[in-house]
Amino acid sequence: MSQPFFIAELGLNVFPYSRDRLIRLVETAAEAGANAVKVQLFYADHFPVAEQKEKIQLEFPRREYDWFLRLAHAYGLQAGASVFDIDAVFRADEGDFVKLAAREQGNVELLKAARALARPIYRSIDRNLSIVPAIGQEQANETLLACISEYPTPMDDAIQIAKAVPEGWGWSSHTAGYEDCVAAAKRGVPVIEKHLRLSADDPEAGWSLDGFSFARMVHECSAL
Repeated sequence: MSQPFFIAELGLNVFPYSRDRLIRLVETAAEAGANAVKVQLFYADHFPVAEQKEKIQLEFPRREYDWFLRLAHAYGLQAGASVFDIDAVFRADEGDFVKLAAREQGNVELLKAARALARPIYRSIDRNLSIVPAIGQEQANETLLACISEYPTPMDDAIQIAKAVPEGWGWSSHTAGYEDCVAAAKRGVPVIEKHLRLSADDPEAGWSLDGFSFARMVHECSAL
């Protein structure tokens, strides 16, 4: 069984944003054994009005994206972004891969734009939909990631789904721990995405691992 490709989702844990904070996160990911790091590129007005006030404070500064890529590469990591608009797709072309979040799984125009890039594409698919949206023929460089869009996801629910991940799919975890990731690794998933945090006060700490736990996850999943 081959070792999964581990993506450390930095997400909203880059806030309050500073280059020093981003350095610490990338360094932690590298030390924990991640293969890649990822941020989110969105504008608040992309989301429902009720979410915009909160989201506007959490927009990753796109002028910093190139710097983020250089930083990750300096630590030997691949780097990419979750994209929510066409401008974000164009910027993501400078990175190593593109990610489409579960809430964008039916966004035909976004996927078409991502497919126009010569980059691997990761697409999260929520278990609450019974079928994967048929948006043309999937490309060889696309990997679907099973996930549960509940934050945090109850571990028992996550393990149940992780044990049944379709062949060839990856796993995107939103649990507080990593037992679900181990269950997915036993299925032979090629990719595991897991949030990484610096402290228990981080915005997405409730479904993120600290560096020590992330390293344990990588070790246990790789030892199968």
